[in-house]
Amino acid sequence: MLIRQPAATGWRPAFVCGQKAACMEQDLKARLVIHQVPTTQSRTLLRLAGKLNTHTTAQLFEIALQMARRPHDHRRLLLDLSAVTHCDNGSLFTLLGLCQALDIAGISTAISKTNHVVQTRITQTGLAHRLPRQAQSDTAIT
Repeated sequence: MLIRQPAATGWRPAFVCGQKAACMEQDLKARLVIHQVPTTQSRTLLRLAGKLNTHTTAQLFEIALQMARRPHDHRRLLLDLSAVTHCDNGSLFTLLGLCQALDIAGISTAISKTNHVVQTRITQTGLAHRLPRQAQSDTAIT
C-alpha cells in the first residue's frame, strides 16, 4: 500500500508498508494508493484508488492512528472512494468501525464520493444508512 502526500514538486510517497521490496511486489497484485490532501487547517481529504479489501484497509488504520494522535490538527476527515476499483464486504464494515472510532477520538469522518462499484457494495451490505456521508453543505472542500 502506498500513501502519497503533496510535495513541493508534486506527489511523493508518504508511506510504504513494512519491508519495501516485498510490499511493492505484493502491491502490484492488490494495491491501494492513498493520496492525503490537506484541504484546510483542520480538514483532510483521503483519496483512495485501487482495491479496498480487508488486507488493504490496514493502512487506513495507520493513518487514523496518526490523526488520532493529533486530534486538534484533524477535526474532519473526508474519504473519496470514487477511484476504488474493487471493494469487499469486510472492508466496508472495517470502514464503519474506523469512522466510529475516529468519531470517539473527536475526528468527524465521512465519505465524500463513491462510484458505482462502491455504492453497489454499500447497498448490498445494508450499510447505506450506517456509513457517514458528507453533507451537501460540506461539498466545497472536495
